[in-house]
Amino acid sequence: MSLTVNSATNATAILNIDPAAVLGAGNVTVTTGAEVVTLTNGFTVVANQPPTANAGPALAAVLLAPASLNGTVTGSSPLSVNWSTVSGPGSVVFNNPGATGTTATFDRLGNYVLRLTASNPAGTASSDLAVTVGCPANPYPVDPILFCDDFQRSDGPVGNGWSSWWGPTLDSPSTDITNGQLQTVGYMGLAGGIFRKLPLTFPVAFSFDFRTASPASQCWSYPFNDGGWVIGFNLPDSSIPSNFGGIGPAQLYVFHYSGQRNITRGYWDGTRMVQEPVLDGPVGNLRDYRAGNFARIDGIVNADLSVTVTIHYNDGINPDPVTVNLSALPSAANVPLGSDFQLSNANCSTGPHFFDNLEVFSTQGRLLSSP
Repeated sequence: MSLTVNSATNATAILNIDPAAVLGAGNVTVTTGAEVVTLTNGFTVVANQPPTANAGPALAAVLLAPASLNGTVTGSSPLSVNWSTVSGPGSVVFNNPGATGTTATFDRLGNYVLRLTASNPAGTASSDLAVTVGCPANPYPVDPILFCDDFQRSDGPVGNGWSSWWGPTLDSPSTDITNGQLQTVGYMGLAGGIFRKLPLTFPVAFSFDFRTASPASQCWSYPFNDGGWVIGFNLPDSSIPSNFGGIGPAQLYVFHYSGQRNITRGYWDGTRMVQEPVLDGPVGNLRDYRAGNFARIDGIVNADLSVTVTIHYNDGINPDPVTVNLSALPSAANVPLGSDFQLSNANCSTGPHFFDNLEVFSTQGRLLSSP
C-alpha cells in the first residue's frame, strides 16, 4: 500500500490487491505513530469480468466508401479492442481499428468477414461481421470508379444499361443474369457477351471474376480447354457482334483462352486490327480456368497500350497469381474508334461461362498488389 497525505484531514491510499485475495469487502487500517484509524469496508475485491464482443448485424457496404462499424464490448479494465479482416477479396482499411465505433473502406467488390476482438486479463472474446460490398449508385464515374457492376439482381435479362448478344443475335436471352452472376454462351466465331457506351481514356485498370462450366471441351484444334474471356475498349457500334470474329475494329482488345501461354492483345494500328502475341500452345505458364472456382483477373492498360494482366486462379496450385506483361506499342495509332466497352467469353468457348464483380478504374483507384 502507498499513502499520500493530502491535508490534515485527508489522505489517499493505493492498494495492491493480491491475485489470490478473497473476494468481498475489506477494511483499511492506517497507523501513524500512536494513532490508528480503521476504515470499515474501505474496499471490495471483485472478480475480473471476462470480455464479451458483438460486431453487430450483417452489413452492406459500397466500394471505396467508408462504412460505419458499430460493435460493442464489455469486460473489466484494462480492456483492449481491435478490428481485423478475416477474409475477403481485397484490402480493408480501418479508420481506427482500436475503437468499437469506426469506419472501414473496401477496395474490391464481394463478401468479407471482419472480426471484433476484445481482450483483458481475464480472457479474450471475438465476434465476426459479414460485409457485402457492392457498387455505388449511378451515374458514373464515381471517382476513381469509371464503372462498376456486381450483377446482383434478379435472374433474367442483363439490364443495368447493358446490351447483350450471342453469335449474330443482339439482345439474346442466352446472355443473362443467373444467380447474381453474368452468364454468357459462346458461338463459333462470334462469341457472346455484353457491351455499353463507356468511352475510356487510358490508363485504365480493370478487374472481374471469371469461371467456366465446361473445362473438358477443347477449343477448335488448339490444345486449350473451353474457357476464355475478352475485354474490349472503345469499339464502334458496328463491331458488335458482326465483326467480332475478325476481330473487329477497336482501340484495344485483351483476351485469354484457358491454357494459352500468352495474354493476347488486339489493337488498331491506324488501318487494321493487329493481334499479338498470336494464340499459342500447348499449355504453358498459364493454367486452365476451372468450373468450380472463380478466377480473378486484374489488368492495367496504359496510354502506350502496354498491358499488365494478373490472374488469381484460386485453384490451390502454385504459382498463384500469374502475371503477364505486354510491352508498349509505340507504332500503334492509339486513336479511339468509338465509345463501346465490351465484356464477353472468347469466340470458340461454348460455355456457359460466368462473370462477376466487374470494376473499371482510373489507375489511381486500383493497385494490382492488392490480395
